[in-house]
Amino acid sequence: MITAAPAQDEWDWPLLNSGVLNDLLAEGGRVLIATPLTVAGQNEGWEKRFIERFGSERPGFNDIQHGLALTPLRLLAAAPVAGTVVEGPRYMWLALGRDETFAAARRAMPELTDMLLAGQWVRAAEAIEQTDRSSPEFLAASAWLRPLISNLAANAVRLEKAGEQDAAAMLRLAMHRLEPLEEKYAYEAMAHLRVAGKFELARKIVAEGRQSMPDSLAVRLQDALLCAAEGEPDRAIEMLWHEAQGLPVITPSLRRTMAVILRTYAQECQRAGIETRHPQPLLLPEVANAYNSDPERFAARWHATPFAQKLEEDAQARRAARKAAAPAVPADRPIRMLVLTSDNWQFLVNLLDRVETHDTGFEVRTFDFAFLEQHWSKDHLHELFAPVSMGLTQEKVWKRAIADDTTLGELVDWCDVVVCEWAGTHAIWLSRFLPADKRLVVRLHSFEAFSQWPFFIDFGGIDGMIFVADHIRRFTDLQYRLSGHDLATTVLPNFIPLENFARPKGPQASRTLAMVGYANLNKHPLMAAEILAGLRKDDPQWKLRLYGHPWSPETLNETERAYYDRFWAFVREAKLETAIEVMPYTTDVATALQDVGFIVSCSWREGTHEAVLEGMATGCVPVLRRWPMVKQYGAPESGYPGIPCFDTVDEAVAIVKASAEPETFAKASRDAAAYAMARFDIEAVFPKFQDFIRQVVSR
Repeated sequence: MITAAPAQDEWDWPLLNSGVLNDLLAEGGRVLIATPLTVAGQNEGWEKRFIERFGSERPGFNDIQHGLALTPLRLLAAAPVAGTVVEGPRYMWLALGRDETFAAARRAMPELTDMLLAGQWVRAAEAIEQTDRSSPEFLAASAWLRPLISNLAANAVRLEKAGEQDAAAMLRLAMHRLEPLEEKYAYEAMAHLRVAGKFELARKIVAEGRQSMPDSLAVRLQDALLCAAEGEPDRAIEMLWHEAQGLPVITPSLRRTMAVILRTYAQECQRAGIETRHPQPLLLPEVANAYNSDPERFAARWHATPFAQKLEEDAQARRAARKAAAPAVPADRPIRMLVLTSDNWQFLVNLLDRVETHDTGFEVRTFDFAFLEQHWSKDHLHELFAPVSMGLTQEKVWKRAIADDTTLGELVDWCDVVVCEWAGTHAIWLSRFLPADKRLVVRLHSFEAFSQWPFFIDFGGIDGMIFVADHIRRFTDLQYRLSGHDLATTVLPNFIPLENFARPKGPQASRTLAMVGYANLNKHPLMAAEILAGLRKDDPQWKLRLYGHPWSPETLNETERAYYDRFWAFVREAKLETAIEVMPYTTDVATALQDVGFIVSCSWREGTHEAVLEGMATGCVPVLRRWPMVKQYGAPESGYPGIPCFDTVDEAVAIVKASAEPETFAKASRDAAAYAMARFDIEAVFPKFQDFIRQVVSR
């Protein structure tokens, strides 16, 4: 018998010297070691070395056990040391004996065992994959290798947290290779290889799993997910529908897979055949151009799927249930309105201020959905993207949600109508699960119209929709087929008090252009620079001011960085360095634009373009491009009727020159301010909002 009690800082002494201890032992001999344990914060050096070796964030006895699995010694028993001092280090007596499986593994595969003893987990996993696993050598080593699955799992988690998905996937694959008939390990290997983009290897594991585990639903679902990831979305949908029809009950795993594949398929439909990994492909001009060449055809691809038809059936059933449930609002009190969004209150501040400071006939409370969405994380994404009727009960989901946040339940009980700002994932959830006796109004901006989210909104759960612009309503109707649903719609710009925006213009205003918000491809400041260059051919006094959050080149993606470089290359080539002024970000637009005479919009896509209407309110003459991604739906003329618009740089130059002389500029400036006040000031917009909410509540 050998006994040892290493110091706390030498916790790894038995591991490092296990070979020596093993050689000293007679057959049947024992090693007794009092090994130090710790709790977080007692010894940072000890913890750091432990974490590096085992990937554990809470070093303790289990990690010691995992470490011993990598030695010639086998743990036989363990017991606390009597009389441990509470304030000092804790100890555990370990009784160890020879581990004959290690000796056999060392003889059969010495290189692999060396890798594992050195903690080279990824190299070891790659070696396991490259080994003939039916060979006598691998079979001889397997008895020692299989218990190391827990070590592989711990290190895989550590690598995943560090963002090293490829390496983690190889460790998951090694776990599967050590237990090839364990469904859990096969599933995890397929999933992690797919996420890491190792499609060929993932396909190999799927094919093997189909043969070795033909009854495994998990393997078949991974097959469908792999089809979606590899560019076979129609095949994935077909497989998914086949599984859904063949099961007596829709399982949670099937719903989760359904959600992933349906969202991927919606993205695929919106790509219009253009290769891109952008999660919202319609936000890219080249994709939007392709999509708009035949939008009915691309949208029809989605609506033709059996899952989309199931979503439509859900909507019709929900509409019928809600019609029967909606109570009348008492006439002797204000309408109780719950205003709700998820983290973005930007366009609601003025609305809420108006209700608080005026007698509007509304009583308002607010709720931020962001906490619930963060709390639910991935666990409840299937509630958003898979049909509710395929595996869920609306009442049960609602009860679970208000158990997570009782405030939401109390506020919904109190209100007559929920007004949901932004048609994002929180709008999807509310459209599906808000109690049937509550009315719901959703406000949709341009960003959501070009996303996949409205594909999954249950329009049968919505009573009214507010659009920020008519062209957004037209596009949304075409793509998401709103006309087939019995809901009220209206177009209302944002709630902006503009009465104090108009200011006297400075002497340089009639020769100064401005963009408010410029630092991305969609805003297209390069076109504004080209307009400036065209104006300066005849008059070098022209200048362009750029207001807004500045570019951060180090954070730009590849596409945005290329655009940034193009912009500044043109500025240098056209010698505009002194004619373009990059101004600091400001919230005081009215003051900032006092010395600006022309507000420029060169965007590819906009809803209302707040910068333009605010600029007009200050007396800036609008220079408004027909936003290419939405002009076939009537933009921007439907939102700015009577305002001259341009398609080319030369047309923009002509618009500016027509109002640039002192007499014409003064009149054009006054007309722009009056136009903005009449159409976009909160005094003009809020009464229309009041009327719409009353219309919805009285339906």
